[in-house]
Amino acid sequence: MKDICFSSEIIEKGSGEKGLFVILKENPFYPDGKGGQIGDRGTISGANVLSSEEKGGKVLIYVDKFPENKTVSCRIDGERRHTISALHTAQHILSAVLEDTFNVKTVAFHMSEDSCTIDVSPSVISQSVLEKAENMANEIVFSNLPVKKYFAKEDDISSLNLRSKHKVSGKIRIVEIPGVDSSMCGGTHVDFTGEIGIIKIVKTEKIKKQFLRIYFTAEKRTLAEFQKLLSLVNSVSGTLTCGADELPLKINKMLSEVKTLKKENKVLKLSFIKNIESELFHSQGAFVSQEVNIAKGDFMTLLAMLSREKTDKMFLIYSNKERILGISKGTENSIDLQLAFSGLFKTSGAKGVIKPTFLFEEFSTPENFENALQLIKTQSLK
Repeated sequence: MKDICFSSEIIEKGSGEKGLFVILKENPFYPDGKGGQIGDRGTISGANVLSSEEKGGKVLIYVDKFPENKTVSCRIDGERRHTISALHTAQHILSAVLEDTFNVKTVAFHMSEDSCTIDVSPSVISQSVLEKAENMANEIVFSNLPVKKYFAKEDDISSLNLRSKHKVSGKIRIVEIPGVDSSMCGGTHVDFTGEIGIIKIVKTEKIKKQFLRIYFTAEKRTLAEFQKLLSLVNSVSGTLTCGADELPLKINKMLSEVKTLKKENKVLKLSFIKNIESELFHSQGAFVSQEVNIAKGDFMTLLAMLSREKTDKMFLIYSNKERILGISKGTENSIDLQLAFSGLFKTSGAKGVIKPTFLFEEFSTPENFENALQLIKTQSLK
């Protein structure tokens, strides 16, 4: 689609939270957000149009600078306008097919720079229904039907077979695809359904437990989506050295192997922790201190193991790498660790837990960790 070029006059300039704006006397720029649609972009006498909004019956066009003259030459990006129009017409078709054939009603429509969605009810729709709706919608696209846009009087609305009706007054704009859909709509649309290209449902997600949000693409966005996915598939295929059709089998095999390895790793880690526990238990002295650079979860497991040992020993374990330390005592040790250490970490910036049988602390800085560690080592624990 060619760019839309026209002349107009600036009747107002101003600035707000969104920046500088102008208001044109004659304005074909479609505003952002109207009817769920994103707006036009382009230029006004060399100033770039950044966004626009309808406010108080006026369209505020936000620009990166004010044009110098009152009379301005304007350009609307035709390629962008066509993509937006194709997406909006695709929404009409998809919504009509879902409602007429599957009794799935559209309750909301939203378009952004990188996605296009409809919210529908009910919230649970099978993949089979979505695929059938997508195929039916594309048959309508490929039939290259005309997309009629016209105005109707308020008195004539009741006689029109409209998919959705809204309370409006005056002349009412109707967008009709003969035999497919007829709706009240003030948005931009293509002239023939064939201009939409291909409608593709990309994904779905539940919204507020009562609606299903359907993401879809059309026109050049469908091509871009396909190219992105194909690039991803080729990349993964290359990494796994297999064809695209072999990916599901290859990935499932890898997942199975990972699951087995995780089980084996869990057994090995537990054995490793038990070895550390045994080494600490058999160490000389009533107070045993040792650095154990293991992950936080394994560290907690070791603390719990030591607290169940039938001994009067006390154990200090710590990890410089993780900046964590813990103290545990055997079941025959009568010291209450909560009473002994409750005030020790208040000014050290530590986070953790102190119980009568064990304590665990995690430090935000190496300095705080080292200070606390040295204090414990030098403090009498008897």
